[in-house]
Amino acid sequence: MAWAIQLSPCRYARDFGRGSTLKVYLRDRANLRAVENFLAQQLPTDLPYIVLEGDICRHDLVVEIDGMHTPILAQ
Repeated sequence: MAWAIQLSPCRYARDFGRGSTLKVYLRDRANLRAVENFLAQQLPTDLPYIVLEGDICRHDLVVEIDGMHTPILAQ
């Protein structure tokens, strides 16, 4: 069953660096296209991420994202 999802803008996406990586856990693959479109709009193009279908601990979440963040340092 596809959920009607509403995704909030990522406030920190501009701070992600090349050393940052994300794992995106998706409860239902029917939402894959909406989530991938959202990530393409919100994240830097050089930020690597992987989308995995699987269980999410909190029942109120459709998507869960975790990863490692390396801030962009001023030069």
